[in-house]
Amino acid sequence: MPTSPAIPVRPKPRRKRRRILLIFALLITALAGYFLYSFLAAGWELDAALAETDRLDPGWRMLTPHVPLPDANNSALQILAVDKRLGGFAWWKRWPEGPDALFRNLSPQAPLPNKTEAALRAALLADLVAVKEARKLKDMPAGVFPAPKGPPPYLSFHFEGEWARVVFLLYGDALLRLTDENADAALESCLAYGHAVLAVKGDPAPVCYILRWGRSREWCRAIEWVLAHGEASTERLQPLQALLQRQIEGPSLEEMVRALRFDVHHMMEAFAEGRVDAAELSLFGDNSLGKLEIGIADTIRGSVKSSHAALIRHYTRLVEAMKLPEEERQQALAAIESARQDLPRLAQALALRPGNLLLQDQGMRAYLASTHVGLAAERFRLERGHWPETLAALVDSKHLAKVPLDPYDGKTLRWKKLADGVMVYSVGPDGNDDGGQLDRTDQNRAGMDIGMQLWNPDARRRNN
Repeated sequence: MPTSPAIPVRPKPRRKRRRILLIFALLITALAGYFLYSFLAAGWELDAALAETDRLDPGWRMLTPHVPLPDANNSALQILAVDKRLGGFAWWKRWPEGPDALFRNLSPQAPLPNKTEAALRAALLADLVAVKEARKLKDMPAGVFPAPKGPPPYLSFHFEGEWARVVFLLYGDALLRLTDENADAALESCLAYGHAVLAVKGDPAPVCYILRWGRSREWCRAIEWVLAHGEASTERLQPLQALLQRQIEGPSLEEMVRALRFDVHHMMEAFAEGRVDAAELSLFGDNSLGKLEIGIADTIRGSVKSSHAALIRHYTRLVEAMKLPEEERQQALAAIESARQDLPRLAQALALRPGNLLLQDQGMRAYLASTHVGLAAERFRLERGHWPETLAALVDSKHLAKVPLDPYDGKTLRWKKLADGVMVYSVGPDGNDDGGQLDRTDQNRAGMDIGMQLWNPDARRRNN
């Protein structure tokens, strides 16, 4: 009798579901284990980065506190009081690009255009008391702004608006006093301007440094403009030269990078705790995070310790590079710039480019050093009746303690005698000596140097 073929027994649906659930559970467990390990490993990585930084730079987590100042001697409080009197100083918005826009396209010896002079004069005459109070800053060499209420300001300087308005007021006052052929009074306003610039320090350190960089360049150009139009007394030149020396010897690029690391560390802690979101965080760096990346970062903010660790290592390498001699430092910075491309995406957006930092710092120091030497040369001429033949002569005559070095190539600044005066200059960002070719509107243009020109008395506008 033929047998019928065996019918395969199908597994029961319940058993199949159990297998699927088991596989799914194993996958979930594996993923959870992976993420747990990644989270723990990121924490270990951050601990190791912080320990290494503590070893190389003990005390880096606590920046030097500001020395308290009596209110009567505090230039920062004077700035706030002047701005309060100004009530907004709305006319300065005519030049939103800053004070330098007043004569950006003018040669140093050119007078202010009539319309600009009239606008400045009308604005300053509207509140002569504010101008008088602002000029008192010339006798206030130190300042500390009060700490703002609330959480630490990571992305902006709380008093930037007040400070900028008073700086602009002093800038305009210096130009008008020079137009009225009072070079001594103009330099007093320049001295007050310099003290206002030095008052900007503290938190957030990166923003404060950048503000000082920009205003220092404008400050140096204003001094050159004053001496292109008239002659000032040695009594007015000497304190201004001393202030420039103080600015040159001020916070170094190494100190700035230390401050950057301090701020980034605390900002990443605030981000992990939910006190700062990723959109705010991205504004600190190169602002290259897309909306999707910002959303993901906000979602997994608890697992960004690897980015935190990478940032600590990045800025610590920068700090150590700043301690090296010029040639070695350039090589170290190039290596750090290359390694930046391999950082985690969030860290890469917040790791400022070392080349950009160095370029801005070199530009500021080139302007400060050139102007410092220029004032020494002007004092020499006033006392001796002629220009020095070399920069070494300024050291011999005690007008300089030493000849400053060019921040771009490490050699001494250049000195050039002209038919109508002299020039002191740095080779500029391209590293080439272009014979003193100056572009006062674009210091980074190829084929240009950075410096200060001084004219013979009969070539200055006052005597034209």
